[in-house]
Order: sequence, then C-alpha cells, then structure tokens
Amino acid sequence: MPIKYIIENERCGPYIICDYCGEKITKMDGNVYWRHEDAEKGSELFFAHKKCNKLFEKTTGRLSSETLTNLPIRLATNIGMDIEITKDSSPLYEYNLRGKILSFG
Repeated sequence: MPIKYIIENERCGPYIICDYCGEKITKMDGNVYWRHEDAEKGSELFFAHKKCNKLFEKTTGRLSSETLTNLPIRLATNIGMDIEITKDSSPLYEYNLRGKILSFG
C-alpha cells in the first residue's frame, strides 16, 4: 500500500503514491483499487492518478475501484471516528460520500 510519510518543507505527513507513475496524488485526483475476490480476507489497496487510470488498469487486470474522495470517510468510519455522511446531489456521483468529522471517538 503506497502511503508514505514524507518530509517536505520541514513538515512531515502521509502522502498517497500512485502505483503507476510513483508520484504523489494530490487534490484527490485519483482512484483506490482492490481485488474484489480477496476482500473478505483483506485485499491490498492500490492507488492511481485519474490520468494514469487506464494505463494502470492495463498492467493490473480487472480490479474493483472507487474515487479516492471516499477513502478518508470510509477509513474514519472504520477506526471509530464519529462522522456525519451525506450523499452528493449530482446524479453522476451518487456513490461519492461526503462527511464531516464530529469527534475523534
């Protein structure tokens, strides 16, 4: 899973790295991927920029995916953070989750 702590401009923090090009994913311009058949036992996660998606998918074969914007909300829920989830009103993005962190559990 390409999440790395990187020191940049005297600040250290986690960054998601694209599995295809190796660059940081910023501005939520990517997707998270996993092997659906492995999900029950725990599938490794993969990440790719939107601009790298088609080339990445050619190298990996069929994977399940969703927009990277969902990952922070899903992760926050799974580690017990109290969040409020609303659906985006756009019909093209009904599956996108939006959330507000209410407390740290």
